[in-house]
Amino acid sequence: MILPEMEKLKYDRTLVMGTIAAFRKRLTWKGVVDALSGTLRTTCMIFAIIIGAKIFNYFLAVTGVPLAIADVVTGLELPPLGIMAIILVVYIISTFSTPRPVPGLPKTA
Repeated sequence: MILPEMEKLKYDRTLVMGTIAAFRKRLTWKGVVDALSGTLRTTCMIFAIIIGAKIFNYFLAVTGVPLAIADVVTGLELPPLGIMAIILVVYIISTFSTPRPVPGLPKTA
């Protein structure tokens, strides 16, 4: 099986890089804690996005929004290119409708 071999290579590479950093005196406890903190923060953000997507998916399924949109689209009786054009227009409009900054609030990155 290929997967365990790939996992072993990943851990070997990490061990070699950590050993090199330790010998060069660049590996400190503060660096390890900072790396683990950044990794934990990124992992939590990814999980928050996944959980939010699952909740949003459940909300859409319960409310029946996809079925309502499908009924509206099939009721238009447009050819497939017409439907694609409508989807393209919606994407273009949503691209340019970015949120505007609220006066008085601090700006975020």
